[in-house]
Amino acid sequence: MKVLTIKEPYASLIAKGYKKYEFRTWKTNYRGNILIHAGNNYDKNAMDLSKYKLKYHQKKIIAKAKITDCIKVDDNFRRQLRDENNEVYSNIIDDKNWNGYAFKLENVRLIKPIEISGQLGLWNIDDEYLDRPILWTYLSQLGYKRRPKFLNRYLMVPSMLRLKNIGYFCGMDYASKDIYDFKEYVSRYDHSLAVSLITWKFTKDKIATIAALFHDVGTPTFSHAIDYMNKDYEKQESTEIYTERIIKSDDKLLELLKNDHINPEDIINFKKYPIVDNDRPKLCADRLDGIIMTSLFWTQNLRIDMLKNIIKNTQVYKDETDIMEIGFKSKEIADIVVTANEKIDESCHSSSDKYMMTSLGNIAKRSIEKNYFTYDELYTLDEKTIFEIIENSQDIELQNMLKTFKTIKKRNIPIIEIPNIKNRYINPLVNGTRYQNAEKTYKN
Repeated sequence: MKVLTIKEPYASLIAKGYKKYEFRTWKTNYRGNILIHAGNNYDKNAMDLSKYKLKYHQKKIIAKAKITDCIKVDDNFRRQLRDENNEVYSNIIDDKNWNGYAFKLENVRLIKPIEISGQLGLWNIDDEYLDRPILWTYLSQLGYKRRPKFLNRYLMVPSMLRLKNIGYFCGMDYASKDIYDFKEYVSRYDHSLAVSLITWKFTKDKIATIAALFHDVGTPTFSHAIDYMNKDYEKQESTEIYTERIIKSDDKLLELLKNDHINPEDIINFKKYPIVDNDRPKLCADRLDGIIMTSLFWTQNLRIDMLKNIIKNTQVYKDETDIMEIGFKSKEIADIVVTANEKIDESCHSSSDKYMMTSLGNIAKRSIEKNYFTYDELYTLDEKTIFEIIENSQDIELQNMLKTFKTIKKRNIPIIEIPNIKNRYINPLVNGTRYQNAEKTYKN
């Protein structure tokens, strides 16, 4: 949907129905729905508006409207504005030298404010990200709006669309809110898209970018909670064996690959692209995005205003063995990312996370044992469907397990010991050499 950023107090005047025209020096041929975005600035020269009792906003979408006309401002139109509301339009009425256009706005209605930075002109935000502005801002900074056209076709294949309903945080969107309080919903689709954008940004390699997009296509419902069910605590890779089957079962994907003269094996074997995936403690697109998304939405020790500088200072270098690897231009940025990663590692080793991951793994295990769904269906059904099946089950023990999972308080989480939980240490390159202090993370 298109968005128009407007200074306060004018954005709120429009949202409240007092101002029916927005003025620009440029003409638009667009007619249709838009979002009204209150920008970062306030017009200090605006008239006294105390009688309107407005609540001003900053960097927020506050209303929906429809552009129905674009009118050249002349003396006749100024007289019309004076008749309608001499006070609200005084800056345009009084400035005879101003030349421009009036966008006529109709069907204005207030919406729940959405915090997001604005842009110049009429800009766009995808409808599916309207309630996820932090994610939209992040994807935009990765180049989503300038993404290569070939990517759009691959984003629409069935195996990729399924990932929109597989949560990035391993089914914990359904868990007790006292344990997890995610800022926004993030899916495996969103993660896969981000990894592909990072890969494209640094390689401009079409095949590697498509491989990056499909690197998580074999993710089951509940993601790594199924690795817990399988007792694969250390590597958390037990579910990746389905990647080949899913890719080779997606006829639409296979057709696209054939048309692009790409061997499916080059997508299945995504680990052969070190920018996409490599072994710890090295950094790759998958690992970097994992740190950023987890820090933004779960541990919340990265802020959205920090991302631009992180992305700007991310670079590709040759490592000690002449293999290309993602790193950072400055130690300051490496410090931020390494510290964020340490917080994630600490959270994933906490008793609460280990307990909740184990609990969901046990719920899935019992559901499979009771034939409510099969293990294979974890790779074909989405989380909402699986949870509905569990909620509608007649198994009392299963219902009790689910109730505890959804309602348990942090203070009631027992201490749980699981050996060899995956260590998420990193030792990134900084200007082509290893970041020294990451060795501490490895040992801990």
